[in-house]
Amino acid sequence: MSTNILFVDDELIYREQYGAALAKAGFTVVFAKDGEEAIAKIQEQRPDLIVVDFVMPIISGLSLLKKIQRKRIPTIVLTNLDGQTDREDALALGVKEVCTKSEVNPTLLAEKIQRLFS
Repeated sequence: MSTNILFVDDELIYREQYGAALAKAGFTVVFAKDGEEAIAKIQEQRPDLIVVDFVMPIISGLSLLKKIQRKRIPTIVLTNLDGQTDREDALALGVKEVCTKSEVNPTLLAEKIQRLFS
């Protein structure tokens, strides 16, 4: 059975690039362009992992993390922000890892997720 990943990012280019690498690694990837859409997708089908950006319209990544905290779905934050406060806030909410897009390319993210589920 394939691992289902919900990839949440408002920028299409990141959804395409990271989504392609995750699919190539054998994951089933579902996309949401903002936190509101992500909440709906989580209710429709419980993903095995969520990858979420911090900065998004409607519901930010941090607000999304707060709303879904009780669901206990493993989550990785993938963001352009490199602030210590954001990182600490996310980790306090139970996030597995906070990665910056400049340091974690699509292939590296797929490898990190494979290790998480091995």
